Amino acid sequence: ISSFCSRQGSHVRRHKVCRWCSMSSLGEKVQNVVRTPRKRAWSPETISIEYSRKIPALVMHQLHRENLLHACIRPDLPLVARFSDIANLVFPQLEAGRKNSTQHQVEQSWPNIFSVSTVAAQIRSSAAISRKVSSLRQSSDALLIVSGSSLVRKLVPNGIRRIIGMSDSVQILSSANSENSQEEDPGKNAVELWAVVNPNVSAQQLGHEIQRAEEKVRAGATCLISQPCLDAAASRQFWSAVKKSELLAQCGFICGLGLFPSERSARFWMMLTDVDHSSSKSGSELLKRISESKSLDASGDLSVRSEWERNLDQIEEQIESANLRGIHIMPVSSWRRVAPLLRASFGSPSSFDKA
Repeated sequence: ISSFCSRQGSHVRRHKVCRWCSMSSLGEKVQNVVRTPRKRAWSPETISIEYSRKIPALVMHQLHRENLLHACIRPDLPLVARFSDIANLVFPQLEAGRKNSTQHQVEQSWPNIFSVSTVAAQIRSSAAISRKVSSLRQSSDALLIVSGSSLVRKLVPNGIRRIIGMSDSVQILSSANSENSQEEDPGKNAVELWAVVNPNVSAQQLGHEIQRAEEKVRAGATCLISQPCLDAAASRQFWSAVKKSELLAQCGFICGLGLFPSERSARFWMMLTDVDHSSSKSGSELLKRISESKSLDASGDLSVRSEWERNLDQIEEQIESANLRGIHIMPVSSWRRVAPLLRASFGSPSSFDKA
């Protein structure tokens, strides 16, 4: 009996020690996450969101009324990326019916929301791109010009792209800028031209990324949207290099903010922005933070709030206020979290209550 009690006592002691260690570890995790975003002392001049019909138009309408949404950017994804596009080609009546929906009616009531249409080169011909640019000019306040991230395009070497005449973002910007200059009343009819930069590039690629950004500005881009920050160390180097560029120092930047409810979502963005988490210390730390947040809150809300807050801190720390035109939110499947985050960080007290 004595031996049994001793073993049980030892087991109980070990259990208490293990539980204490577990709670201590939990405390460390809690320190690394954010329960509630803090109200910022500044407000972005422009808040834009990547808009698709997955996001209810009424949500966008309400945010616009609260001065928490100023621009909508419609993506230009590869055809194979969206089943709805294929369905609409096969069954045109589906698209016609959808345009008569409440969603479409609310969209038409957005006269004051700055409309940005994306034009992606992908593997389109120059003629196809020219037609797309011409058609979108009539319904857009700005065109976001990108080369595109389709897998097919990435598989084609740069040399082959030039041989077969595949356009890139600089060429499209230059062509669209020429169309602007040919307008009878450029001040009234010309559309703004936007482009994209990637602050997550490695030190070896930094010079090339800065050079490309400068080429885009020379070609006509008046605003540059950054990809979401996934590598904090690389981002710090990028924005430091921007300050040293006389051309970029005079340009307006809209900083991308990604919402990462899971490691999978972060890895997806890492793939798009060429961040190798196996060799990037900051990228690995991001995945670790998300994993720790998920262990405390399986819904992913805690992870989203923590990284949102961290990214806003980085914007305040790294980017000159004179260059900061605004923020761009890339929600993908996390649009339900957008309104509470915006209201908590930038809303008035009355809108904060709605969060």
